[in-house]
Amino acid sequence: MKVIFLDIDGVLQPYGSRERFEHDWQVLKNEMSEKYNRDYSIYDPADIGACYYDWDKDAVDRIKRILKETGAKIVISSDWRSERLQDKMKDLLRIWDMEQYWVGETNIIWHEEQVAEKEILTYIETKANGSHWSYRELEILYYIYKHPEVTNYVAIDDMDLSRTLEAHFVKTHNLINDEQTEKCIEILNDKNLEIQRAV
Repeated sequence: MKVIFLDIDGVLQPYGSRERFEHDWQVLKNEMSEKYNRDYSIYDPADIGACYYDWDKDAVDRIKRILKETGAKIVISSDWRSERLQDKMKDLLRIWDMEQYWVGETNIIWHEEQVAEKEILTYIETKANGSHWSYRELEILYYIYKHPEVTNYVAIDDMDLSRTLEAHFVKTHNLINDEQTEKCIEILNDKNLEIQRAV
């Protein structure tokens, strides 16, 4: 399985976008619940409004193109994740007809003690080679470690994750663009970048 580790802000939602504040979120929640036969009232109305009004259509279309041309699935690595509401991101992706690509989210890790497998910490520290690494990098590597079905991946993020993800990382600024889209497709379809796991 190929995976896109997807951030939201700075990838799909541009910095400073605030169109959602010009609309009635309660009306939108009711419309979404009726349209998709799902209870959207359990989610933060600001998240629903941001997804519906502030996600950039061209950026969403670029992610869809990556998915279609590579056969990849989506794993959410963004701060939009929710440990309490496990289906939130799937239901938000449904608004843009992408729920069928969603396979899960990275674990939210705030402290190294949350990682049971110490070899992951050793691995990321070796990759970082003494430089600072983010917990998002650890969360992504931990997901890959726990999911042997992942054969290749790309992380799309406006945060620098290159210290440990190296050739599997594409950095955006504000929104994913055409050049970055091509790079993601290239990474996911590159046989030489497939994950080599110990037998």
